[in-house]
Amino acid sequence: MTEKRLKKLVESLSRVKFLVAGDFCLDRYLRGVMVDISEEAAIPVISCVENIYSPGGAGNTAWNLTALGGQVEALTVLGKDFYGHILQKELAARRIGTRAVFFSERWKTPAYEKFYARSRYATTASYQQSLRVDTQNEAGLPVALKDALQRKLQEMLPRVDAIVVVDQARECGVISPDFSREVSRLGKKYRKLTVLDSRRRLIMGANFSLLVPNDYEVMAAAGLFPEKRVLPAEQQTRAIHQAARVVLKKTGAATVAVTRGPSGITLCQRSGYQHVPTIALSENIDITGAGDTVTAVMSAALASGATLLEAAQLANMAASVTIRKIGTTGTACPEEILSLWPDFQALYGR
Repeated sequence: MTEKRLKKLVESLSRVKFLVAGDFCLDRYLRGVMVDISEEAAIPVISCVENIYSPGGAGNTAWNLTALGGQVEALTVLGKDFYGHILQKELAARRIGTRAVFFSERWKTPAYEKFYARSRYATTASYQQSLRVDTQNEAGLPVALKDALQRKLQEMLPRVDAIVVVDQARECGVISPDFSREVSRLGKKYRKLTVLDSRRRLIMGANFSLLVPNDYEVMAAAGLFPEKRVLPAEQQTRAIHQAARVVLKKTGAATVAVTRGPSGITLCQRSGYQHVPTIALSENIDITGAGDTVTAVMSAALASGATLLEAAQLANMAASVTIRKIGTTGTACPEEILSLWPDFQALYGR
């Protein structure tokens, strides 16, 4: 890839229209200083100095797409609750359309709240995570809402260039096998790019254009390693190839792009495998949300005419931006991606 080609590809990302369907969550990051011990209970009292809300889950994927300049509509269900109200505002602030968002009193808006604190008297200014509170649904989506989502999918998909399905919550989430099958059917009918990012149900991506699991997720989907294991690099590569073959056969998907953290991305197709390395970073990093960045950038690049290799290279560059943003699920804008060209020129060449 030349620098001229990179600029052309990055510029084209803003012309893509997306539908992002799935589990839109609210992330909250609260940072404060421990100032006392409560008189009512044996717990620290934290004085808040920073309170940040941002879209998580499918919301982070959608945010990454709008950060690239793309047009995005969210297709999801939120609760008629405080978290849903805040999340709707956070989506609007990031230019994520909400015309296909359903609100229900029978649904809880998923939320993940992380509290960080430091001692008032410590010499260091670093924060330590002291508490996490998760809000999740304990039952599946009501049938009426499932039907409403499918009708909205049928209405919206012909109007966009691609759809990204983000499945995080399994049986108690927005995405169902029936919804996934309808995405596959409509994607084939209208010749749309179809992408699936699923933590535990990768096999739902039958006949999708692109599946984006991490190394553990692809092996778990293939039934090779039901538990997380640390493998030597060479053995891990063989295991990923083996798992990808199983997933490709089971799903009929065109491509499985396996994210491998600091090792980069392995592209798996029936015709073979290609590994796309990423630049090694020596500074502190935060990998939270890096997979969402890869999913978003690869989807946008492919939808705008990039080759599979170019899409993976762009995704690596964007992920290298976001993992340097400590303590948040960050995004990468076009200017930040382009600024990394000297580093990646040395890695990928001209």
